[in-house]
Amino acid sequence: MKYYLYLAALFIITVVMSCGKPQEQSEWKEINLKLNTVLTLPDSIHQQGSEVFFHHPDYVVTNEKGNIIVADRARNELLVFNKDGEFIDTIGQRGRGPGEFLKIKGMTINESGEILVFDSSSQMIKKFTSSGDYVTSHNLQTATVDIEFEHWKHNNILFYLKDLPADSDPNYMLHAYSPSFQLIGEDISYRELEFMDQDLLVSYVASTGNSHFIQNDTLYFAPTLYNGLIYQYEIKQDANQQITLRLKNKTQGHTFIKKPAERFNGENLPYADATITMASGRKLQTLLYNQSKGLYQLNNGVIVHFTYIEKEEPRKRVFGVEVYDKTMKPIGYAPFKEIFYDPDRSNMLSWNVIWKDAEDRFYIVDKDSDGPPAIRVVTLEGLEEYIN
Repeated sequence: MKYYLYLAALFIITVVMSCGKPQEQSEWKEINLKLNTVLTLPDSIHQQGSEVFFHHPDYVVTNEKGNIIVADRARNELLVFNKDGEFIDTIGQRGRGPGEFLKIKGMTINESGEILVFDSSSQMIKKFTSSGDYVTSHNLQTATVDIEFEHWKHNNILFYLKDLPADSDPNYMLHAYSPSFQLIGEDISYRELEFMDQDLLVSYVASTGNSHFIQNDTLYFAPTLYNGLIYQYEIKQDANQQITLRLKNKTQGHTFIKKPAERFNGENLPYADATITMASGRKLQTLLYNQSKGLYQLNNGVIVHFTYIEKEEPRKRVFGVEVYDKTMKPIGYAPFKEIFYDPDRSNMLSWNVIWKDAEDRFYIVDKDSDGPPAIRVVTLEGLEEYIN
């Protein structure tokens, strides 16, 4: 009897100790997938007889009609296209009044079809109907730079970091708000994530891609500065409507360099990816080795994670996709685009997968094209061959 009790206790201890550790995985195999471009939103838009261009089309959503809504943070307005890419109308304009923007740094569409836009200049989220009529604004009562959005049971799940937090501040990334935008929970401290350089967090936490989704009360999350891990959190809400998270698992992704980024103090690197000026005036030059460019679940349950990773020997950077089944078991990795390292310039790949619509079409902001930026609407071809 004591022997069986010992085995039971050993089993419980093993389960508890393994919770939160990265899942074991087989070696990643390369699979043959293609991105098929089905639509490119025009480099120029003819509006009221004049020609205007995309400048910084950083955010895209689609509504129940299939209309494509693009937020351009330089134009400070939303541009609406039909499903075929034909320009329809604009929403909002530059200004400080109701329904106006000075610096768009986030956009989403909720379960009711309402459009939410974050204006970082006023630190307010401005709400519009699905037809573009202004409804109201909500003040976050904080200071942040960028926001990414999720929705869970009509609550608003916002991803952002405080601008210039104190060293003692846990600086939570996830902030849960009620439908009326009352704060009802905070979680996921970036200070606790693996391999993270704290000086780089505020600048890059929400700067590229859509690195999370929610399915069956589980949040799947990959840091924008990709540390090679995809986190899975269970979401709970108590009787007081407060939202909390519990880490369920971590899955190891496909990277070659363990750390996501590296910073250099006071060095002049012609191939640096970015230069960050800190509050003290100190400048940091950075190399970004691994970035999450978009994490999504397809209608068939397959999970895809678009990434930008660095390889060595020969040194190059690759835009590709990790593919998992619905249990987060790796299926394979498909590279799409690569550039070999040039020590005389920055080697950034400016493709961000910022939205997936109901038909599993992905929306890529392409800033590598000749001329103004474009929105490429693509499908992922060849996946059926690798799904059991």
